Amino acid sequence: MLLNLSNEFNPYNDGFMDEIDFELIHFSGGEPHIKLKKDVTNDFIIVTHQLNSSKAFMELLVAIKALYDNGAESVEAVLGYIPGARQDRICVPGEALTAQLYTDLLLNSGLKCISTFDPHSDVMPAYLNQHVNIISNHNLFMDV
Repeated sequence: MLLNLSNEFNPYNDGFMDEIDFELIHFSGGEPHIKLKKDVTNDFIIVTHQLNSSKAFMELLVAIKALYDNGAESVEAVLGYIPGARQDRICVPGEALTAQLYTDLLLNSGLKCISTFDPHSDVMPAYLNQHVNIISNHNLFMDV
């Protein structure tokens, strides 16, 4: 099953996978809230999202939590980009190592695997360890 959180990024737009209908709202403080409109008990789910903001990242985390809370067996993510990847080292004193923060949040979300097209460097895959699958951009053009 597929939960596609973004209209701008849908690598599975061929209709081959059964999509989960959902309602996504944001409370007045900006916090995302999701309501799944399909039973996901004992299912394997792929979540896709265009992570181009911290708001989108929180939408992803809330969706993963909702899937597991409603009985999903396994959740994987396909992301065009992993946030924080460009801050993969501390260059000057006082900076935060946000690459590690984002990967810690992803790993603690319960995702079984994260597939991405743009890891930026070898640092993000190293932080994600065995939970990452790098999709070569070359593969995107194989079927064109």
